[in-house]
Amino acid sequence: MLDRQEITKLFQKINYNCDKTSFEEKFTLFDKDKSGFLDFDEFKHMFDSLREHKEIKSIFDRYKNLSTNLMTYVELQNFLQQE
Repeated sequence: MLDRQEITKLFQKINYNCDKTSFEEKFTLFDKDKSGFLDFDEFKHMFDSLREHKEIKSIFDRYKNLSTNLMTYVELQNFLQQE
């Protein structure tokens, strides 16, 4: 189980910046049993939700191949050069 401080330290190590208010909202949302700790499943759900950035999806959608819904090597190169 991880508490708020441990998760904050982990986020710092992986260079994930989150303001305190957003962090508290997410922690509270994913602490299903309201224990003040996140067990593995709660943490996994929280972490998965953090990886889903709408702005990243928006960028991906601009550069992906419309017919395959994937990003090819060339499309990735275009993204890296333009963004």
